[in-house]
Amino acid sequence: MLVAKKEVKEVTYLKHRRENTKIRKKKSVRLKLIATALLVMCLALTVLYRYAKITHAEIEIRQLDKQITDLKKEKQALALELEKIKESEWIEKQAKERLGMVYPSREQTVFVSVKNSSENKVVASNEKDSKHLFFLNAFGNIFDKMIRFIE
Repeated sequence: MLVAKKEVKEVTYLKHRRENTKIRKKKSVRLKLIATALLVMCLALTVLYRYAKITHAEIEIRQLDKQITDLKKEKQALALELEKIKESEWIEKQAKERLGMVYPSREQTVFVSVKNSSENKVVASNEKDSKHLFFLNAFGNIFDKMIRFIE
C-alpha cells in the first residue's frame, strides 16, 4: 500500500507539474504574441508617422511652387511696367498730364556755345541776354583760375 500511495503521489505530482508547465507555456506564448503585436503596431505607427511627414513636406513644396509661380508672374508684370515707364513717349505723356509741363516756345529758348575752352568765354545767340553774358564770362574766368590754382 505504501508503494501504491507513493506511486499515486508521484502520478499526481507529475500531473500538477505537467499542468504547471502547460500553463507556463501558454503564458509565454501569450506574452510572445502580445510582444509581437506591440512591435508590429509600433512599426506600423512609425511608418504612418513618416508617411505623414512626407505628405506634409509635399504640401509645403506645392505651396512654395505656387508662390514661385505667383512671384514669377508678378516679376513679369513689373518688368513690363518698367519697360513702359522707360519709354520716352510715356514719360512725355505723364509730364504733360500730371505736371502740366509743355515744350518751351521759341522765345524761351536760349542757345549757348562755348568757344576756345582754355579761355572759357561764353557767347549768347540772343541779344537780350547780353546782361547775363557778362556774369557768365566772369564766372568762367573765376572758375578757370580756381582750376589752374588746384593743378
